Amino acid sequence: QRPDCAEYAMYILGNLQQPEHDDHARNFALQCLGHAAKGLAADPGPAGEALRGRAAMLLTQGTKPVAQETRHVKEAVARLVADVAERSFPQVWPQFLEGLLAAWQGSADGTSAELCMMVLRNLAEDCTDSNFNSRLSAGRRNDILRGITTNLEPLLALTYAYMGQQFQAFTQAGATADAQNVPAILLRSALGMVRRLVLWVRLDQLITPQHDFVVVCLQVLPLQGGGGGGSDGSNGLRDEAAATLGALCG
Repeated sequence: QRPDCAEYAMYILGNLQQPEHDDHARNFALQCLGHAAKGLAADPGPAGEALRGRAAMLLTQGTKPVAQETRHVKEAVARLVADVAERSFPQVWPQFLEGLLAAWQGSADGTSAELCMMVLRNLAEDCTDSNFNSRLSAGRRNDILRGITTNLEPLLALTYAYMGQQFQAFTQAGATADAQNVPAILLRSALGMVRRLVLWVRLDQLITPQHDFVVVCLQVLPLQGGGGGGSDGSNGLRDEAAATLGALCG
C-alpha cells in the first residue's frame, strides 16, 4: 500500500481521456480508495477530511456520462461513497447529505444525480435490510437514519420533482430510443432508491399531496421504449416501478 495511493487513484479517476485509464484501471483506483476509507473515513483529522473530500468529488467527477458509463463502475463509486458515509455521517461528516443533494441538483446531464440516488439506495438498504445488518452496528444505523431523517423532506421533494422531470423528458422523446435512454435510467434509479426508503420512511410521508410516489409508479408502468428494454431500458424501468409500487402498497 503506497502512501500516495489515494492521490494516484484520484488522478486515474480524474483523467478519463487517457486510454490506459480504462474500466479495469478505474476499478482498481476505486478499490484503493476503498482500502484507504477503512482506516480514514471516520478520522476527524486532516487525513480523514481529505478522504471524505475525495469521496464527495467522485459524485461530480471521475465517471463517464450516465448512458456511457458501465454499471459496475457506477456501483463501485456508489458503494465507496456509501461506505465512507456509513463510517462518518453525521458525526464527522455532517455536511455529507447537504453536499450530496447539492451535487444531485447541479447535475445537468444526470450523471451525478444517478450516483447520488445509488448512494442513498445503498445507505437505506444497509441500514434496514436484515440481509445487510451485519455491515453496521445498531448504533451506526440509528445515527445514519437520524441524520437522513433530519433532511428527509428536502430529499423527498427533490426526488419527486426530479422524477417528474425525467418522466416528462421520456414522454417528450417520443419513439426515439436514444433520447429515451437517459431518462429511463434515471427514473429507474430513483424508483430503486424510493423502494429502499419504504423500509423505514412512514408511508404517510411517501404518499402526500406534495409527493405521491404511488401516482409516480402508476404513471411509469405503461411506458414503452427506452433503449429497447434490458436492465436499463423500459423493461427494467417497468419492473422497478412494479416492485416499488408493491413495496408502497404492501
